[in-house]
Parts: sequence; structure tokens; C-alpha cells
Amino acid sequence: MLPLTLLFVDFIYLGNDKFQHVLFIITTLHWQLDAKMEKKTEATKRLLFNETRKPLNLTETEGKTLAYRNCQVPKIFQKPLIASAEGRIQGWESGGRSALVYYRGIWYDIEGVKPTGREWQLGIPEGGDTKEEAENELNAGALFFDYGNRNKIPALMKPICLFEYSNIKFRGKPLYAPVLTSRGDYRLNSLFADYSTAAGEAYETLKNDPDRDARIDQITSNIKEGLTDKIGLWVGFWYRCLEENNHLWGTDYVKNPDRTYAANSNVGNNNLAAYRLKSGVAIGINDLNGYVIPDQNRRNIEIDRIKKRLSIWEVTLYLLKHGKSVTNVSQYQVLQTYASRLYTQITPPTGINYFQEVLGYDPLQETELPQIDELDIIRRFNDGRNGKKPELIDEEYIINVKNFFVHSIKSYAR
Repeated sequence: MLPLTLLFVDFIYLGNDKFQHVLFIITTLHWQLDAKMEKKTEATKRLLFNETRKPLNLTETEGKTLAYRNCQVPKIFQKPLIASAEGRIQGWESGGRSALVYYRGIWYDIEGVKPTGREWQLGIPEGGDTKEEAENELNAGALFFDYGNRNKIPALMKPICLFEYSNIKFRGKPLYAPVLTSRGDYRLNSLFADYSTAAGEAYETLKNDPDRDARIDQITSNIKEGLTDKIGLWVGFWYRCLEENNHLWGTDYVKNPDRTYAANSNVGNNNLAAYRLKSGVAIGINDLNGYVIPDQNRRNIEIDRIKKRLSIWEVTLYLLKHGKSVTNVSQYQVLQTYASRLYTQITPPTGINYFQEVLGYDPLQETELPQIDELDIIRRFNDGRNGKKPELIDEEYIINVKNFFVHSIKSYAR
């Protein structure tokens, strides 16, 4: 393409009318490009609930694209795409190794666009998937998609195709990346960060208030009814799909000589995503490359881990009620993360305490913590597992969760 300055010189010799016509074409193209970029930016905001993600450029690379169960593969995916600084296809980061791509009004999640051939963990490649992992992701996506259709609830994802990177190998075999449509990628660990911060601000605002208990009761009631109970129900609903088909979200373990279990799992708020439906927000499960047929230990460990991750939402409110600062809320999250990795007869042994053993103190030692199965969010999780359909979440709880802490305080004051 000629530089704009040279084009301008050529236009001078076209005569004024022709010059104006060419200038009009250039201006129109510029407006069209701006409109496309504005549309893509707006679509990104909707997908991520205004969360900012880093751009990620992609380019075509050697290999094959394999359609999933005769799905029609979009033109942009006729050849495998890989992350590249020189790439001309714009995407956005999704986790550490995946990309979101917007094409003709549809979002796609390509899970593993940074394959290296190096080992990340034992038997697991860095930046990409083995064929088995990639096919697991697609098969699990299909399972959820069909289950959602049967229950008249659109699923988070739909499987489309598989990239085979023939020139990048792990243990002598090509690496792969599954491609699925995506309705949303706003992870609940991001929401929890805003949520726990808002709880901490509420603590500071109310700590010397004579009506503190009544106001916190109102905050707790509003948030449990509108957000946390519904999160539990959504997770239980989708997990029922896995249980009915005798599969796991993705959990494995090693049994230690002292009869404890060291667990590795995909379970967590970082692998739950909020997505918009017509009249509200749903929650879906992603990162299912560890989708496997379980033994009973794996199932018990996975369910225990899910409960611990979900419990953080309600225990935050519990600690607020009992006058604990946001520092301790955050520490409780770390405590539970640590405890959920160690098991004696599946149940975490009494006395396992990261802070006491590693740091020499326990900020929650004087606090009586609730039993996990007594929490309402866990009851709702079990309701979903038993067949109860979930309820949509008001979008305001996702994009302005702070308001439900602050608004409850102000409305009570009036």
C-alpha cells in the first residue's frame, strides 16, 4: 500500500471533483473501521462485564483444523491459530494460555494458543493441550450444551473444532487446542475480589455504628438472596450434568504414606464464568480438560473442594457479622484453599492450619467457623445437584456488587 502522502500527491492531479470523491471514499472507510472497532469494543465489554483484558494477536500456523461432530467451521478457523506478536488477527487473553476471538457477531474461546512443547506439570504440556485433554474439553462442552437444551437453559459454550499444531510436539505427539463458542468469560474470582473488598469497606463503615448488627443482617439477606444462593444453585445444576454422566469437572490425587491425599483440581471460582442471557445472568463451568470418569475418592475429593470454594462467598458475610476485618476474610480464603488440598479419609484433619504451621499465628483462632454443610450456598448447591433449576442473577450484582453493601447501609439509615 502507498504511503498516504504519496496518495495525496496523486490525488491532486485527478482534478478537484475526483479528488473530493476519493477523499469521500477514504473518509467513509475510516468511519466504517471506527464503527467496527467500536462494535467490537462494546461486544468485549458485554462479554466480560466491563472487565479489561489484554489484547492478544494471533496468526495462522502449520497444522490441521478438525471439525467437531460435523460442526460448520468458521472461515477464520480454516487453519490453526497461534499467539504471535506479529499476528494480524485480534483476540483477547482468557487465562494464561487461551484466547477470545470475536468473529461475525460470535465469541470463540480457543483454549491453548501458546503451545511450547515443554512440560508444565508431570505429563501436562505448557501452553497447549494433549489430544486427550482437548477432546475432553469439547466432549464436556457438548455434554453441557445438550443438557442445557433439554432444560431450556443455554449453556456457556458450544464445541466447534479442534486445532492440531503439527509442528509443535509434546513427547513426540502434536499439541492441540479446542475451539468453542462462548457466551461469557467473566470469572468469579474477579467478582470475588470486588465482593471481598466491598465487605471490607462495609466493615470499616459499620464497626462503630450502634445499628451495626441490624444493618449487616440486611446486607447479608440482600446478597444471599440475590447472588450467593444463586451461585450455589447454578454450580449444582451444571454439576448434576457431570454426575448423571459419571464424569468429573477435573480432579486427581496422590495418596501419601500418611493416608492424606494431595489433590490437583480444576475446581474453583477461577473456572466459573458469568454470562448474559436475555433477562439476567447465568453461571457456567469451564476448563474441563480434566473431564474424566471418576473413582469414589476422586468424586468425594472434588465435591469437598467445590463446597470449600463456594463457602468463601457466605463465610465472608459470616466474618463481617462477627466483626472480622477484610484482612481476615482474605486469609480465610487462603486457609481454605490450603486445607482443601490435604485429606485424611477425605475430610481435612483437625489441626491443619497454614497460618499456625507456617506463619506461627492464626488470625481466626478465636472465631468459631460454621460447618460447611450448614451454609445456605451449599444447601443451594445440593438443591441443584438434586434437580432444582437455577434462577437468573440480576446483572447489577455482577457489575456493581459494591452497591449491595453500600446501598443496604444507606437505605437502612433513611
